[in-house]
Amino acid sequence: GMRGHTELVDSQILRAPEIAKHLGLSRTAEILHVQMIGKAEGRTIDVAEHYFDPKRFPGFEDKVSETQSISRALAQYGIADYTRKWSRITAAMPSAPVARLLNQPKTRPILQVEALNVDIDGAPVQYSMTRFAGDWVQLTVSDQD
Repeated sequence: GMRGHTELVDSQILRAPEIAKHLGLSRTAEILHVQMIGKAEGRTIDVAEHYFDPKRFPGFEDKVSETQSISRALAQYGIADYTRKWSRITAAMPSAPVARLLNQPKTRPILQVEALNVDIDGAPVQYSMTRFAGDWVQLTVSDQD
């Protein structure tokens, strides 16, 4: 496939009860939201919303900004390895801002992948929602390493 890279778009602290629940936090807990875009051959192919516990990962947005990588940023907190607990893959119509970032009409469907990553102890590390330009990606789901 194509080689790509990610870029940090924005980060903010917010409250979102449903997302807090996925992260194993109280409904009113503060959550760090990190938005990134994935690019390949100069074209944006995905827009990703990542959510973390800012108390567990203080200053995480700065580490992501430095490394431009969630995995490398997590490694700086001692999380060298994590696994995908579940993924939910659906087709959807993009919101206007997502369509704009993907440089596509909002009438063209996207692939949406909602996922939860956990550490080796099974504790939630990252909840994410990634939206892919549907005509540019193929997703393979496997239980093989």
